[in-house]
Amino acid sequence: MLVILHIIGAIMGIGPSFALGVLGPMAGKADDATKLTLMRAMTAIDSRLVTPVALVTQPVTGVLLIFNRGINHGFFAARHLWLTIAIVLYAIIIYMSYIVSRPRVRRMISLLEAGDGHGEEFTRLEATSKMLGPIFGLLTTAIVILMIWKPGSGCGVQIC
Repeated sequence: MLVILHIIGAIMGIGPSFALGVLGPMAGKADDATKLTLMRAMTAIDSRLVTPVALVTQPVTGVLLIFNRGINHGFFAARHLWLTIAIVLYAIIIYMSYIVSRPRVRRMISLLEAGDGHGEEFTRLEATSKMLGPIFGLLTTAIVILMIWKPGSGCGVQIC
C-alpha cells in the first residue's frame, strides 16, 4: 500500500510540475496581463498540487517505505546508493524550489501587478526562472530513473 501511495503521489503531485516547463515559456512570450494570469496559474499548481505532495506525501511515504522494506539496515551500503543519490537530488530540488525559485516568482508577480513587468529587476528574475526550470526537470527525471532502475540493488527494472 505504501508503494502505491508513493507512486500516486509522484504522478499526481510531482507530475504536474512538468507543466510548468510549458507554461513558463508561454508566459515569457505573452503580454503582461496574460503573463500575470499564467504565473498565477503556475503558482496555484505549485501550491495546491506540488507543494503538499513534495513536502508531505513523498517524504512521509518514502521514509515509511525505507523502514517497511528494511532498507534502513545498511542504508549507506553500495546496493542502496541509488536511493541516497535520489534523496540528495530531491533535497536539492526542494531547496532550490522553495528557497531560491519561489520567492523570485512571487516577486515577479508583484512586479507585474504593479505594472513593472519590463524593468531590470523583472528581467533578472525571469532569467533565473528560465535557468532553473530545465534543471528541475532534469533532476526530477533523474530521480524517476533511479527509483525505477535501482542500479546496483538487484531489484529494479532490468534494462537490457
